[in-house]
Amino acid sequence: MQDPLETPPAVDLRSEVVNALLDVEQALQRLEGDEELFRLVLGVFLETLPELLDAVSGACAASNASALREAAHALKGAAAAVCAEAVRATAERLEELGRGGVLTGADALSTELREHADRLLATLARSRA
Repeated sequence: MQDPLETPPAVDLRSEVVNALLDVEQALQRLEGDEELFRLVLGVFLETLPELLDAVSGACAASNASALREAAHALKGAAAAVCAEAVRATAERLEELGRGGVLTGADALSTELREHADRLLATLARSRA
Protein backbone atom coordinates (compact mmCIF):
# COMPACT_ATOMS: atom_id res chain seq x y z
CA MET A 1 0.00 0.00 0.00
CA GLN A 2 1.15 3.46 -0.73
CA ASP A 3 1.70 5.91 2.08
CA PRO A 4 -1.13 8.50 1.96
CA LEU A 5 1.21 11.12 3.37
CA GLU A 6 3.63 10.63 0.49
CA THR A 7 1.06 10.23 -2.30
CA PRO A 8 -2.25 11.98 -1.62
CA PRO A 9 -5.11 10.76 -3.82
CA ALA A 10 -5.23 12.42 -7.23
CA VAL A 11 -9.00 12.74 -7.19
CA ASP A 12 -10.93 15.38 -9.10
CA LEU A 13 -12.39 17.21 -6.10
CA ARG A 14 -14.65 19.29 -8.33
CA SER A 15 -16.34 16.27 -9.90
CA GLU A 16 -20.10 16.19 -9.34
CA VAL A 17 -20.04 12.45 -8.64
CA VAL A 18 -17.35 12.90 -5.98
CA ASN A 19 -19.29 15.76 -4.42
CA ALA A 20 -22.41 13.60 -4.30
CA LEU A 21 -20.58 11.34 -1.82
CA LEU A 22 -18.15 13.76 -0.15
CA ASP A 23 -19.04 17.30 0.85
CA VAL A 24 -15.72 18.61 -0.42
CA GLU A 25 -16.75 22.24 0.03
CA GLN A 26 -17.55 21.74 3.71
CA ALA A 27 -14.39 19.72 4.27
CA LEU A 28 -12.30 22.47 2.68
CA GLN A 29 -14.04 25.11 4.80
CA ARG A 30 -13.06 23.17 7.92
CA LEU A 31 -9.48 23.11 6.66
CA GLU A 32 -9.43 26.80 5.74
CA GLY A 33 -9.39 25.96 2.04
CA ASP A 34 -6.24 23.84 2.22
CA GLU A 35 -6.80 21.37 -0.61
CA GLU A 36 -3.45 19.68 -0.09
CA LEU A 37 -4.31 19.00 3.54
CA PHE A 38 -7.72 17.65 2.53
CA ARG A 39 -6.03 15.27 0.08
CA LEU A 40 -3.77 14.07 2.90
CA VAL A 41 -6.74 13.54 5.24
CA LEU A 42 -8.60 11.74 2.46
CA GLY A 43 -5.56 9.53 1.84
CA VAL A 44 -5.40 8.53 5.50
CA PHE A 45 -9.15 7.84 5.49
CA LEU A 46 -8.85 5.64 2.41
CA GLU A 47 -5.85 3.83 3.90
CA THR A 48 -7.65 3.01 7.16
CA LEU A 49 -11.13 2.40 5.76
CA PRO A 50 -10.72 -1.36 5.05
CA GLU A 51 -9.45 -2.03 8.58
CA LEU A 52 -12.27 0.00 10.13
CA LEU A 53 -14.89 -1.79 8.03
CA ASP A 54 -13.43 -5.16 9.03
CA ALA A 55 -13.55 -4.17 12.70
CA VAL A 56 -17.24 -3.27 12.40
CA SER A 57 -18.02 -6.49 10.53
CA GLY A 58 -16.07 -8.57 13.03
CA ALA A 59 -17.86 -6.99 15.98
CA CYS A 60 -21.21 -7.71 14.35
CA ALA A 61 -20.24 -11.30 13.59
CA ALA A 62 -19.11 -11.80 17.20
CA SER A 63 -22.21 -10.02 18.59
CA ASN A 64 -19.82 -7.85 20.59
CA ALA A 65 -21.67 -4.63 21.39
CA SER A 66 -18.69 -2.92 23.01
CA ALA A 67 -16.38 -3.67 20.09
CA LEU A 68 -19.08 -2.52 17.66
CA ARG A 69 -19.49 0.76 19.52
CA GLU A 70 -15.74 1.40 19.45
CA ALA A 71 -15.21 0.39 15.82
CA ALA A 72 -18.24 2.31 14.58
CA HIS A 73 -17.20 5.37 16.59
CA ALA A 74 -13.73 5.32 15.00
CA LEU A 75 -15.22 4.96 11.53
CA LYS A 76 -17.76 7.71 12.19
CA GLY A 77 -14.95 10.11 13.12
CA ALA A 78 -12.85 9.18 10.12
CA ALA A 79 -15.79 9.64 7.75
CA ALA A 80 -16.69 12.96 9.37
CA ALA A 81 -13.16 14.23 8.73
CA VAL A 82 -13.69 13.89 4.96
CA CYS A 83 -17.42 14.74 5.08
CA ALA A 84 -18.49 11.31 3.78
CA GLU A 85 -22.00 11.70 5.16
CA ALA A 86 -23.54 8.36 4.15
CA VAL A 87 -20.66 6.44 5.72
CA ARG A 88 -20.67 8.69 8.79
CA ALA A 89 -24.42 8.45 9.38
CA THR A 90 -24.50 4.66 9.03
CA ALA A 91 -21.51 4.30 11.34
CA GLU A 92 -23.29 6.50 13.87
CA ARG A 93 -26.35 4.24 13.76
CA LEU A 94 -24.12 1.23 14.38
CA GLU A 95 -22.40 3.03 17.23
CA GLU A 96 -25.79 3.69 18.83
CA LEU A 97 -26.73 0.01 18.56
CA GLY A 98 -23.44 -0.94 20.20
CA ARG A 99 -23.95 1.62 22.95
CA GLY A 100 -27.44 0.26 23.61
CA GLY A 101 -26.20 -3.32 23.69
CA VAL A 102 -28.99 -4.54 21.41
CA LEU A 103 -27.55 -5.58 18.08
CA THR A 104 -30.79 -6.32 16.26
CA GLY A 105 -30.31 -4.96 12.74
CA ALA A 106 -26.56 -4.53 13.12
CA ASP A 107 -25.73 -7.04 10.36
CA ALA A 108 -27.97 -5.22 7.88
CA LEU A 109 -26.48 -1.87 8.85
CA SER A 110 -22.97 -3.29 8.53
CA THR A 111 -23.84 -4.43 5.01
CA GLU A 112 -25.27 -0.99 4.24
CA LEU A 113 -22.11 0.63 5.60
CA ARG A 114 -19.91 -1.52 3.37
CA GLU A 115 -22.09 -0.66 0.36
CA HIS A 116 -21.69 3.08 1.05
CA ALA A 117 -17.94 2.63 1.44
CA ASP A 118 -17.65 0.52 -1.73
CA ARG A 119 -19.63 3.13 -3.69
CA LEU A 120 -17.32 5.86 -2.39
CA LEU A 121 -14.17 3.90 -3.22
CA ALA A 122 -15.39 3.06 -6.72
CA THR A 123 -16.36 6.68 -7.38
CA LEU A 124 -13.00 7.98 -6.21
CA ALA A 125 -11.18 5.41 -8.32
CA ARG A 126 -13.11 6.48 -11.44
CA SER A 127 -12.58 10.20 -10.87
CA ARG A 128 -8.83 10.42 -10.75
CA ALA A 129 -7.67 13.94 -11.64
